[in-house]
Amino acid sequence: MSVARMQERSAGVLLHISSLPSGDLGKDAYRFVDFLANSGVAVWQTLPINMPHADNSPYQCLSAHAGNPAFISLELLIEQGLITPSNCHDGRESAFKAAYDVTMNSASRDAFYQFCQQHQSWLDDFALYLVIRSQKQQQGWFEWPKQFKNRSASAIKKFTDDNTEALNLVKFVQFLFFAQWNALKSYANAHAVHLFGDIPIFVAYDSADVWANPHLFKLDANRLMTVVAGVPPDYFSATGQRWG
Repeated sequence: MSVARMQERSAGVLLHISSLPSGDLGKDAYRFVDFLANSGVAVWQTLPINMPHADNSPYQCLSAHAGNPAFISLELLIEQGLITPSNCHDGRESAFKAAYDVTMNSASRDAFYQFCQQHQSWLDDFALYLVIRSQKQQQGWFEWPKQFKNRSASAIKKFTDDNTEALNLVKFVQFLFFAQWNALKSYANAHAVHLFGDIPIFVAYDSADVWANPHLFKLDANRLMTVVAGVPPDYFSATGQRWG
């Protein structure tokens, strides 16, 4: 949503993607845009759309950049011919892998490679973080073996060479997410509906961003947090709140 647009008084609705009937970026999202446009509502506000931790809080995310794969519409992937209904029987991960295989054997792979190049500044580290995390029983990066925790160049290179397919699949899922998100945004804007997002106040400690850029955060020599965020006691909490 542009700064100029924010200077104008408008009606808006807050509805997170997960609160749509389908809970994703599929046809129900487009129907909601139509409803807003027909009602004279100019702003659709959502909560953060980033990939969350296991508690599914949109304010505690694994990345400040990566989108939430749960919002990818399998129905739209079927319509695109990337998957079949039977690909969905074994879950979303299986469906994404099927879509990846189809894309890698078509001209569409060039768009995927272009996406990877365009978002390389965060996507490579995010893919590494997510695949290492999955192989370490979802432990936080600060609990990983030292060579991964401290990003040993030789260890990272070997891991990258040994896990190329898994890393590419993580990147591909992000490719799918942003393709659907950008398509929805374009549709909404064409109907005079503007998307208004939200972000967490702070980047999560257990995130690809902190793991890849420890020098940007308040960490000690062992890469442990030296400060935490929160609020003092108030009307809502007699003991205050520790956000982390």
